[in-house]
Amino acid sequence: MTHFIRSNAKLIAVAAVCLTVGVATPAVAGSIVPFARNADMVDGRHAVRAGATVHQRAGKLVATSGSTGRLPSDIIAKAPNSETLDGLDSSAFLRGVAVKMRKGADVSIARNAFGSGTADCLPGEQATGGGAYPSDNVFFPQIVASFPTPNSASFGASNTDTVATGWRVWVANTDQGGATAPTVTMTPYVLCIR
Repeated sequence: MTHFIRSNAKLIAVAAVCLTVGVATPAVAGSIVPFARNADMVDGRHAVRAGATVHQRAGKLVATSGSTGRLPSDIIAKAPNSETLDGLDSSAFLRGVAVKMRKGADVSIARNAFGSGTADCLPGEQATGGGAYPSDNVFFPQIVASFPTPNSASFGASNTDTVATGWRVWVANTDQGGATAPTVTMTPYVLCIR
């Protein structure tokens, strides 16, 4: 018997391997089939193509587009922060803004003299521009300075980055004499937004 085993050792080894594989095959096959069946799953969720409808992709992973590399544009109904920009609510941005004109007190300027006047915005408004209107004697007045306030009597670099809340104008009456009206009356104004 020992001689038989020795002479057929190769045959016995092959038979043992075949027996092992034959016994193990159903178990291995049983574990491979579910794995292959779930090959398109990640964390227990199936995947669908980028072109799938909203209904088809419900509860599934969505692939990016093969041409753009992006998700479909309707992947979310509305971004959670779509009403903000840099943290500001959209209501803080200008939309259908009405620019309001505010007028200052009239200023009379004698012949060959200078005068200044200011117009101010209401609290909470900001100045966007301004100027002066000559109410009479339109031949001689000249605007020699026009600038936002707050400022002192003249425009100063110290107010750089300050929110403008009004407008100041300086006007010269260049009449040297002979005109019927000895003064120039000007009305300063400012354009304001809230």
